[in-house]
Amino acid sequence: MVFQLANYLIFLGIATMPHWLEVADFIAENHQKGALCGLEKLGFHMPDSSSVWAVFCCVHHHLEEHLTEEDKQILGFSPLFTEHLLCKVVR
Repeated sequence: MVFQLANYLIFLGIATMPHWLEVADFIAENHQKGALCGLEKLGFHMPDSSSVWAVFCCVHHHLEEHLTEEDKQILGFSPLFTEHLLCKVVR
């Protein structure tokens, strides 16, 4: 719930967008949240925080490289978008 509030503050321009590493830290620290489950569902094995950072970085940069600029604009592409997308993988 607090993470969602932070997202709203960012999108309203009140707070700044976190770096992908900060989002990866959040994912690593919140094992029961959807993003980590999404990464595991995609087949990644992450025994420690540094592996979560590496995997999240790879996924985020893959999307950054392969989405068109138009798609990024429409989707509001950011590290928060990638985290949100990963939460939906398990569904």
